[in-house]
Amino acid sequence: MNQVLHHLSGCHIQLVRESSGLNPAAEDAEDSGNLIVQLGANRHSVAQRIEANLTKRGSAAAQALLDDVQTATESERNLYAMLTPAELLSCGSSNSAAGPADVVSDFGLPVSLMRCLLEVPPLQAGLAEMLAELLVAIDKSDYPVCLQVNYTKLILSQFRYLPLAREAASRIEAILFDIIEASSLDAKRDTIALLPELFTQATDSLCEKLRSLLVSATELDDTSGSHGNASSTPLTPALFDCLTLLPLSESQLGEFRRLAMQLLASVRSCLSI
Repeated sequence: MNQVLHHLSGCHIQLVRESSGLNPAAEDAEDSGNLIVQLGANRHSVAQRIEANLTKRGSAAAQALLDDVQTATESERNLYAMLTPAELLSCGSSNSAAGPADVVSDFGLPVSLMRCLLEVPPLQAGLAEMLAELLVAIDKSDYPVCLQVNYTKLILSQFRYLPLAREAASRIEAILFDIIEASSLDAKRDTIALLPELFTQATDSLCEKLRSLLVSATELDDTSGSHGNASSTPLTPALFDCLTLLPLSESQLGEFRRLAMQLLASVRSCLSI
């Protein structure tokens, strides 16, 4: 587990260890195992203590930690270690092709160092922006990585059922739609699928973004020349699945039903030409 912490600077290693209730100076195997248990069993309380420690250290402490994480993630080895649940790393799964699949397919929440840090409100927006930039860079092959690891799903899994801080929610919403705008079709679908697992309330801004995305996706599908070929309409089903799972209000649900009928009428009109 030391590999998860060693790419942070000394003061931030100490901060995480202190927040986990461990000896800040200890680095032996038993202590590392205890940190794994702490991150897994007490993720929320560890995040609360990290927040309290950052507050005590002053306003610049959160940005300093974000800068430290940014530097660390310039190495793929560090990035993988920070994203991968501690249990897999402790079992020696970091070099296994099966490891990442276990991370993203299991219903349980990932218990990684990154996830723990994401639950710290002052760090949420900054980490989300950092992860989004990494996801898009990896998606565009601007950041060389091991092809056996599905980093898109691994990064997005960090956000599953994340308790959003009020001050970070709108920024994270915008960041996720930036990913949808800039990434490949597979990454777009994966990001859209994440939305119902992250947002417990469908805000007006979220609904408006989804409405615009649905309209543009349908227009793209209509002009693709396929007229209903499912392989050329990858976003529309993903968007409808997302809307089915989002907690929409009655008025929002009615609006999307009317939009769906309009879009269906448009598709039928194209088919009759």
